[in-house]
Amino acid sequence: MTFHRNLDPVDIVTLQNAIPLLEHLWGPHAQYGNGGFGMNNPRDCTIWMHTRNIDSNWLNYTNPGTRTFIDIISKYVSEFKSNPQFGRAYIHRLKPGNNIPRHRDYNDQPYFSIIKRYQLFLDIPENVIIESSPPTTKNSVFWFDHNVEHYYENAGTENLIFCVFDLFD
Repeated sequence: MTFHRNLDPVDIVTLQNAIPLLEHLWGPHAQYGNGGFGMNNPRDCTIWMHTRNIDSNWLNYTNPGTRTFIDIISKYVSEFKSNPQFGRAYIHRLKPGNNIPRHRDYNDQPYFSIIKRYQLFLDIPENVIIESSPPTTKNSVFWFDHNVEHYYENAGTENLIFCVFDLFD
């Protein structure tokens, strides 16, 4: 399944305006405990919008910022999937000087065998390195191959903010 769409300019502005509404929600990346999958600053890097694993379901729809992200993601997903079942969904903030080490997302079997992963990127600041498959483009939403090794590094001066969301097959 490949999917890639450039974001509508109105959606870009709407999402950018939603980011300040998220400020008090940033927390650790790990869903349970306080790890960060090796990230060197895991305490304030992720906002979980939705977690639906095999045994649980939780949706953060009360915050206007997360609601905006969920609504816009749902709009693009509806182009290729009717009645989508979301798995995990989160907004990630990679601060300057931080990185997400090379890794593959497959440790949580059987979860990763029954989902397709997507990413949404707004602007990508200068001096940010993203190695992924397929290649990342700014202001777009696209299918992302979580089984292929990927890496993110922010050597710039601005935060890199992107969204990751899973859909059950």
